[in-house]
Amino acid sequence: MKNIIITGANGFIGSHLAEGLSKNHHVIAIVNKKTDFLNGLNVEVIEWDITSKKVIKGLPEIDIVYHLASLTDMKKFHGNVSYGKKVNVDGTENVIKCIGNTAKKFVYLSTLGVYGNAKHFPVSELEHPAPLEPYAMSKLEAENLTAALCQQYGLNFVIARLFNCYGERQKHNSLIPSLIIQTLNSNEVHIGNMKPTRDFIYVRDAVSALELLGKQKCTGIYNVGTGIETSIAELMSKIIKTSGKKIKIIQDSSKFKEESIEVLRSCADISKIRVLGWSPKSLLMEGIAKTYSYYENLLWK
Repeated sequence: MKNIIITGANGFIGSHLAEGLSKNHHVIAIVNKKTDFLNGLNVEVIEWDITSKKVIKGLPEIDIVYHLASLTDMKKFHGNVSYGKKVNVDGTENVIKCIGNTAKKFVYLSTLGVYGNAKHFPVSELEHPAPLEPYAMSKLEAENLTAALCQQYGLNFVIARLFNCYGERQKHNSLIPSLIIQTLNSNEVHIGNMKPTRDFIYVRDAVSALELLGKQKCTGIYNVGTGIETSIAELMSKIIKTSGKKIKIIQDSSKFKEESIEVLRSCADISKIRVLGWSPKSLLMEGIAKTYSYYENLLWK
């Protein structure tokens, strides 16, 4: 049994990771505030603001730190960039210095956004980062800080660049939940640009990748995706098929992103993580069906 810390353990991905790891390990869930997502799990919950430099005392010897806590809400981030950087960058520094520097391994959850509009597809870890907006820039800065501090402390680290993760417990304003909820509540769906492509990975596949990256003797940057490119139009078609309803699609200009920050294509080269023995298990249609059922039960139970 390992002692594992998860920051942001009460969030979308963090709660799924805590659920999986707590079955066989002692999980310390670091949260800013408590949510229902951890109810019923065998985890130790500690409330701690990652922007605080206060050291958490009394921790056991830690095997793995998963740093997932981050300000991911784009509207909130772009509305207050200085605060967003304080959470994503300064918060990462605090986590490493306050609870991570004596651990055996540090896993930082980053984003496909650091690639921006890549020049080569599928996008490998060797692609030169070119983030298009402040949130992605903060994640790249936090990546660099993670590498520098972990090397300073002699700490083994992994940076997981996660592509478009979806599934149960995701925030309602995220792409797939927002589209599902619209189909549940109406026969019309208002949607933005349908041409861009994304690499959609189901949350339980993402979690299995994080678990593997934590326990394997590996270091450096790893893409976590499926290697399958799907347009937003194709995604919408799958959601409509799952709903079994006749849905009218309305393209809404207010939902279009500014061209300067729109990632047009996204598809991960996952050959590096495949070498470790990992591959995604859920097809998009299967993942959407599970996610659809979750939000249907949430709205109508």
